Amino acid sequence: MAKGRLQDRLEKLLPYNQTWYFYITKIVFYVCTFIFSVVIAALVSNAEFNIFDKSPPNIHGDFCAYKASLAEPAGVTAICKYLIAVGALGLVFAIGFVAFSLWTLLAHRVIDLWWVEALLNTFWMVWWFIAAGVATAARPSTGILDAANDRSAINAVEAVAWVNAVLYLFNVFLCFSVFWSAKTHFWIPTVEDYLHAVEAEQETPKDKLDTSQVTPEGKYHNHDSP
Repeated sequence: MAKGRLQDRLEKLLPYNQTWYFYITKIVFYVCTFIFSVVIAALVSNAEFNIFDKSPPNIHGDFCAYKASLAEPAGVTAICKYLIAVGALGLVFAIGFVAFSLWTLLAHRVIDLWWVEALLNTFWMVWWFIAAGVATAARPSTGILDAANDRSAINAVEAVAWVNAVLYLFNVFLCFSVFWSAKTHFWIPTVEDYLHAVEAEQETPKDKLDTSQVTPEGKYHNHDSP
């Protein structure tokens, strides 16, 4: 009985198992973007990983591995600060996405507000693609990577930034999939459906049976007949 009541409640929130698969996958991806955002912020901000150091030896001012080379050993600190901000905002908004998605579910607004969530995911997809592009384009020279011994950390920042961008891209499609599945059971029109629709439109009024003229005995009474 308890299992039946739980199933009824779940079906009231989202009607089909397939819809739940899409929805849960979307939430898992949000959690992944949260974790990866924490990784980026931690790797760049922690001096132990040799990406951003505010008191490096033998360098006047701050050190940032991005854009750093043997000719410009200090790098560009603005890029490190930008990536820290991207990671910090990314983890905050990942939590916000989870909260918004759960609210639309519990408030029965998934079908009405799916496009809002999809647009927000599109924005953050672009946000992370830009961040990943910046991290890749500003990659330090091989000499700096070897000297600072930060190759693994640099590679990790680039990798998770690209992964976050792709996850938000997937979530754009998952938002639509949740909506479409909940509304139509993921029905996709076929050629047969189209032909049936054409036949229904071409059907004349004479071909349609007026049930109001059916007698209790099951016979069709035509008023025009003698």
